[in-house]
Amino acid sequence: KAISIFRAFVILFTTIPLTVSTEEGGRAAVTITRAEWLHDLAVLFEMKVEEDNLPDNYFSDITEQDAYYRDILLTVEFGVIAIEAGGKVLPNEPVTREFAAHTLNYCLGYKLDEGESCTLRDAAKLEYPEDAKIAVNRGWLQAVNQEFRPQEKLQEAEMRRMFEDASAVLQSTEISDQFKNSYQFADGVIELPQDINYDMTKSERKEILFLLV
Repeated sequence: KAISIFRAFVILFTTIPLTVSTEEGGRAAVTITRAEWLHDLAVLFEMKVEEDNLPDNYFSDITEQDAYYRDILLTVEFGVIAIEAGGKVLPNEPVTREFAAHTLNYCLGYKLDEGESCTLRDAAKLEYPEDAKIAVNRGWLQAVNQEFRPQEKLQEAEMRRMFEDASAVLQSTEISDQFKNSYQFADGVIELPQDINYDMTKSERKEILFLLV
């Protein structure tokens, strides 16, 4: 668990390099690129394969010289992104809200409750309406006037909120190395040492067969 906490800390507070742009009024805003986002997913979810098991690079806009090249291919191998041969990853484009919601939820695997549907006003414009609704339900992203606004850039605060939640989920599923199973025999059960041979009686065999049936 300590390793997971450290991993989450690294992702949340030392994601580099981040592209910095300046908004109106001179306020500096951080732009998270798609390559950086995919890199963070690969690190957080510990995506690893042998070097010769990486998929071939069939994309038209990335090379081995690009930052996070290997991590991008790892997310391809794990099915996080699915782009047809010859297509573009757009590694330097900003992460959109829908891309972030879809790829993170692909890794976590949340589903809407039975009978629940995407009630966002712009649901018809969404490629992944279920992931958008889950992102809102989980508090990752907030709807604006009941709209998801899928193509808006993901903000730094939103990214941190998403990864904080994902990190907490991963930590809750880890099993401690110190955990030991415990059990207690019911009344009347006789525990036989392993080095003792015991022949069951005919009636005992019948009783066991009856219980199995």
